[in-house]
Amino acid sequence: MKLIDVIENKSINEGLTSTLIQWFVGKGARFTDEQMKQIEKIHSKYNWNKMQIDKLEAEMNVERVPGNPYAKIKKHRAAVDRAKQDIIKIAKQAGATLKENFADGKKKGKSRPGRVKRAGASCKGSVTDLRARAKKYGGEKGRMYHWCANMKSGKR
Repeated sequence: MKLIDVIENKSINEGLTSTLIQWFVGKGARFTDEQMKQIEKIHSKYNWNKMQIDKLEAEMNVERVPGNPYAKIKKHRAAVDRAKQDIIKIAKQAGATLKENFADGKKKGKSRPGRVKRAGASCKGSVTDLRARAKKYGGEKGRMYHWCANMKSGKR
């Protein structure tokens, strides 16, 4: 069983944290009482934020949500990611040897490889040509042409 499966397992409510701790113990961790309390606290925050994300996404599908629901979801997702990292940090302090690090391939922000190609843009051509194409196209494709022009001109 992978760590991500243990943390995201929703079928067990009460014994979820103990299952998580047992998984880490199997990886060589020796927790103090204080560390176990920290993991329980962090894990409950993780679950609460996951429920908030599910709730907001369900509300968005049914009705118009006041405010900016995307910003709220982003805030809860960041809290979920922090909770995962905190749990791993405590487990490593307790001596767990972990080979996986929630490697789901997702990066924060806009640092995703292949954005230019996916948008249908190309970085071939002069800076002037790229700026002309950026002006012609809008949205993500236009942004990618701007980015390519900036990279070619040395702006970073």
